[in-house]
Amino acid sequence: LMLLRGFPNRRAAAAELFTEGEFDDIVPLRNYGLRVAYRRSILRDWLVLETRASVTFPREFADQEREASLGIGIGLEMFFGTDDFLARPVTF
Repeated sequence: LMLLRGFPNRRAAAAELFTEGEFDDIVPLRNYGLRVAYRRSILRDWLVLETRASVTFPREFADQEREASLGIGIGLEMFFGTDDFLARPVTF
């Protein structure tokens, strides 16, 4: 399940609830969690700053205990050749 939201002034946010796995695998549900991202233009219209955070609960073996795995990220993106920049969250 993913939610995408654009805001005025070249800003956007995204949130994703996800699961990963295969039905016939030893661990059918290998991972699940939540990811969020926020992006906005900074300094120039063509320069975008994106911040990301996540919490996941991976498991590789059937007898393994699930533990929370936290993630955080910061990224820069540059757009060239168009004035039609839209602050779309495209991280996931």
